[in-house]
Amino acid sequence: MYRDFLIAITDLGDSSVICGIVFVGIIYLLYNKCGRGALALALALILSSCGIALAKLLFIGCGGVSYTSSINSPSGHTALSLAVYGTYTLLLCSQLRGWRQIFVIVIIVDLIAAIAATRVVLGFHNITEVMLGIIVGGVALLLVQQYVKRGPLKSFNVYLLILCIVITAALLHGFRLPAEHLIQEIAKYIRPYSPICK
Repeated sequence: MYRDFLIAITDLGDSSVICGIVFVGIIYLLYNKCGRGALALALALILSSCGIALAKLLFIGCGGVSYTSSINSPSGHTALSLAVYGTYTLLLCSQLRGWRQIFVIVIIVDLIAAIAATRVVLGFHNITEVMLGIIVGGVALLLVQQYVKRGPLKSFNVYLLILCIVITAALLHGFRLPAEHLIQEIAKYIRPYSPICK
């Protein structure tokens, strides 16, 4: 029962859920003529996905050399969660004030921390791998934040967007994309040709 609860939390950071809530968010924001917000979500997903894919290719492909001995696969759940849920925090807080803004920040920060913690507790990653995920996701979020700060965002209904996110996450919860398997296959292929692995 306890493990099922932890898996339910960690699945909120799976690429299927993350991609789903980004897609729905983009459609919703474009419908509300908030193109900057839609682009911010797209950037968060693209930057964090590319960053963690490159990190995974490096460490999966070169696992075994001395400086990566404690790292097998950086945490994609952590990277994607930090970047995407963090971007949602920026977008939602741009429309909220006072205690509502603080409430959103606390809830989303707790969610990101819970997803990261469950990756370690469930044995999917060690602390170093989760920290690498935090670095990748954090860099992506900082870049998105710089973009968001360049100008005001067009207003949209925050509560309807939250409802869309929650429904999408519930529908996709438990569904998994084979992203990790694909990266492992690519890593096996490039390992003999990578000069950094020699």
